Order: sequence, then structure tokens, then C-alpha cells
Amino acid sequence: MSTAEERAACAVCLAPDGCAVRILDQTELPNREIHREVRTLPEMVRALSRLEVRGAPAIGIFAGYCMAVLAEQAADEELERKVVDAPRVLPVV
Repeated sequence: MSTAEERAACAVCLAPDGCAVRILDQTELPNREIHREVRTLPEMVRALSRLEVRGAPAIGIFAGYCMAVLAEQAADEELERKVVDAPRVLPVV
């Protein structure tokens, strides 16, 4: 599969380098098909709060990939702090 085909096939997937989560921005549908990469906790929170990722299965997959990306980026102590702080920064829906 080519890169364009891979992007078209996934609404939420892990970037090949494991350093980002790729999403199909649901707010742009049906007019445009925009794929974005989110790498930081603020970007991840923004994607959820703006409903760029929609549907329970996609949100669950997105959350798992986000935790994996954050784990890659952080030392154990920093990751623990981010996980503990996550409920305070995540929007209540």
C-alpha cells in the first residue's frame, strides 16, 4: 500500500516512527479529508475536545495510542506525572 492509501485506510493509527498518532480530522468531513499527526498532550486534548476523533471505538484506540506516544517521549517519573495530571486537563463531555 502506498502512503496515501495507508492514510485513507485509517481514521486513527500510530505513525510509523511511533512518535505521533495520525488521525482523520472528523470536523473536516465530508468536504475535505485531512489527516493530522498529534505528538503532545495539549494536541491530543485539543483533538478530543474539538471532536476531531469521534466514536467510542476510535476514541478508545486514540487514547491507547496517545498513551504509547507519551510513554515513548517521557521518562518513567514524567510519564507518571502526565497520567496523574491527565484528568485535570481532559475535557469533561
